[in-house]
Amino acid sequence: MLWRRRRPKPASPPPWVMVKIARHEPQADLMVNILRQADIPAFARRAMGFDLPDFFGFGAREVLVRADQLDEARKVLDPFDARPAPGRMPDRAP
Repeated sequence: MLWRRRRPKPASPPPWVMVKIARHEPQADLMVNILRQADIPAFARRAMGFDLPDFFGFGAREVLVRADQLDEARKVLDPFDARPAPGRMPDRAP
């Protein structure tokens, strides 16, 4: 009987998770480039249900990062969240 030594399974890479949703492709590219400059691997893909093949750059995009770098990515992208202008109250529904 021949005994074979089992090889250890290689560690699987961490899964990719969504960090932000961009409104269109140029905005997604901007977020991806900001994350890459911070040494965080990222990429964008079309969001499900928002595929507009006739209008290439339109439609929502998901910006994805590795799960172990999600908190870092949120800290990097946080200053770029939309906020109301100083001195203006945000519009609220009654």
